[in-house]
Amino acid sequence: MHRTLLPFLLRRANPIFTVSTAESERLRRLRGAAGGRILAIQNGGWSGDRIEHRAAHVRERMVLYVGSLSLRKNVERVIAVAQRLAREDGVRTVLVGASNDILAPIRASVAPDVVHMLEFVGQVPSLDVLASYYRRAACLLFPSLYEASPLPPIEAMSLGCPVVASAIPAMTERCGDAAQYCDPLDIGDILAAVRQVLGDPELAQRLRQRGFARAATYSWRGQASTILYAMTAS
Repeated sequence: MHRTLLPFLLRRANPIFTVSTAESERLRRLRGAAGGRILAIQNGGWSGDRIEHRAAHVRERMVLYVGSLSLRKNVERVIAVAQRLAREDGVRTVLVGASNDILAPIRASVAPDVVHMLEFVGQVPSLDVLASYYRRAACLLFPSLYEASPLPPIEAMSLGCPVVASAIPAMTERCGDAAQYCDPLDIGDILAAVRQVLGDPELAQRLRQRGFARAATYSWRGQASTILYAMTAS
């Protein structure tokens, strides 16, 4: 369906909305003539554009992953890193999210000696439950292989959780200087980035403060207003 519709939409739609400059460049490469009609408007962050500036919560020695359990999200390497953190550092990892039939199945398994240190909680029932994980985690690990305008990093920042993310264009555009970046194809580099945040309280605090500032630049209301204005002006 995407292969059929996208060329038609790129020829005819005006304006064309997408959620990042990185994505707009991908669309321009598909059809350069559409470039002048493409507008990049980032997603917001936490629900209601809320940012939680109150006193820092007690952080557990726990790494958090939020996202689908899919190859695109790089979850196999997340699980590999989590097992090393458990075995070598005594650090627990919680994975929030699930798979489904339309996603490519993952091939990762958890070794018996560390299975108690990796918690797969599946989909959570409410934003309050998700917020509790962000508040408790020492960092969010989000080394995704492809994103357009990812939600979990900005959600984490909104709730004071430092972020370790993949150094891909859409991610660096979205997170700026408020994340610790890693090579998503290199398990050793992902592990090193997580350990930097876990082992350096000053770095974690800098990321937390930069995260609050970064999250404040994104707004669901602002995104909606920009889209409505562009539609009425076109």
